[in-house]
Amino acid sequence: MTVLLVDDDQSTLQMLLATIDWDKLEINEKRTALSAEAAREIFQTEPVDIMVCDIEMPGDSGIELLSWVREQGYTTRNIFLTNHTRFHYAQTAIKLDTVDFIGKMSPPSELEDALRRAVNMVKTMRVQQRYAEYGHYWEENSGLLWRQFWFDLISQKIPPDRESIKRAAKDRLMEWYGYSNGEKEQEDLPRQMPMLCTVDLGQSAIADWEPRELDFCIYNVLSEVLYGSTNSDHIVFLTRDSRAVYAVIAEDKESDGLEKKAREADGLFREYLHFSVNFYIGGMVPAEQLSAEVRRLQKADRQNVILSGGVHLLDPSGGKQPGPSDKPARMDLTGLKELLVSGDAYQVIGRVKDYFSSLPRNKITPQLLQDFQFDFTQLLYGVLAERQIEAHQIFSQPEADTVFRRAPNSLIDTLKWVSFSVQRAIEVLQAAGRSQTITGRVKAYIDEHYAEHITKAELGALLYLNPDYLAKLFKKETGIALSDYIAQVRVKAAKAMLADESVSLVDVAMRTGFDYYSYFSTTFKKAVGLSPSDYRKKVLGQKNGPEGE
Repeated sequence: MTVLLVDDDQSTLQMLLATIDWDKLEINEKRTALSAEAAREIFQTEPVDIMVCDIEMPGDSGIELLSWVREQGYTTRNIFLTNHTRFHYAQTAIKLDTVDFIGKMSPPSELEDALRRAVNMVKTMRVQQRYAEYGHYWEENSGLLWRQFWFDLISQKIPPDRESIKRAAKDRLMEWYGYSNGEKEQEDLPRQMPMLCTVDLGQSAIADWEPRELDFCIYNVLSEVLYGSTNSDHIVFLTRDSRAVYAVIAEDKESDGLEKKAREADGLFREYLHFSVNFYIGGMVPAEQLSAEVRRLQKADRQNVILSGGVHLLDPSGGKQPGPSDKPARMDLTGLKELLVSGDAYQVIGRVKDYFSSLPRNKITPQLLQDFQFDFTQLLYGVLAERQIEAHQIFSQPEADTVFRRAPNSLIDTLKWVSFSVQRAIEVLQAAGRSQTITGRVKAYIDEHYAEHITKAELGALLYLNPDYLAKLFKKETGIALSDYIAQVRVKAAKAMLADESVSLVDVAMRTGFDYYSYFSTTFKKAVGLSPSDYRKKVLGQKNGPEGE
């Protein structure tokens, strides 16, 4: 806090600085001025909280200085010092909102008392200003402030106990607990009924939506249905991964029609926006239990792998969770291997559907889906490995990866993954069974790309086969090693190029896929019996006849 001492007598200023206990008054900045003009310069460069000013000074008087201060809009608290106690001075000082009018010969304690009152006035004014600014901010951003309050309560940034919640409400100027109007504190916290809204982001209707577009849609539809306006103070975004999760915090008076309104919102999302939302309605709980109740709803959502949309009323007790002994038996995969090899995708997918249809709904959990996925993946990989097909070449593609990762999210996603994986595996198995087709595809690729760097691994990846298995299959079908066939194709192309003397021998080597001329020369001579240069001479000699030899 800053004080400005104004007096044309330097000794008076020194006396004031030395006799007043400024630290005790919480005044840490002290400025002095010997005239009204010097005081004005200080006002224009830094804020002044309190002014102690002589009235009668050369030039402008203290009254004139204070009049200027008020005209400029400064809220500085003022105390006048004077040797004269004329009535009209006191009267004018009161009109200019001064704190006190003290004689210079009065005891220092009188000035200290006046300064203490001035300090308290400044503190009060600052608090009022802060509340006024916050009140304006509250009017414009009350929705944001309420949502942040609920989010902090749910996430336990506000500890879930009565006193912490009340303190947080008071600190944020929430009128929830009657702090703003001085009413007696309530013994119990208000009660709420939370409702969780979750949106599966894998739905095709919203696949291309930006997160903010979905948030806007959820906020506005729910606000309109639940509150009849665009007010979304009690709708809070929580998380987003494979699902977008929102919480609606319904007050006690709003809870009666919550289920009916949730069903209305469910219908709107399905009919007009073509995607589904799961609504989980919890029990009525006091504020300190809100976080735990929302976590219970989130757990129910994670366990729900069957119902895609709709309104779900949760048992307030939480219901009995399946124990280890209640865990259903895993699917018997016997016979599926033969069906895969035979290419009967319909039978494979049908048996998987029959298995899940035979289970009680409450036993189909995310863990069961994940266990099934591991077992079924092992079956697929085993069948492919027996035929030297590299599974990662099939299932590491972006589309396959997305389907695989989403599989444990719901039964529908699991069945989509089974259908995709089975059909993809059968396509490759059937292609691998046609060895002559494989050999033909390998030859066609080499014939077209002989000038490029061709490896056994690259050819294996092209056909989803183990490279060594592909090389063995190629030799078995053609009677020639894969590397020798590549060399034959390159040598054949080189022989045609060597007939054109405008192409250098090095260029011939590079254009036919040989990295080094020496390697080209060795391979060519081994296949033809002549070096490339000798072969060129022979070909050109035959072309030109006896005259060209």
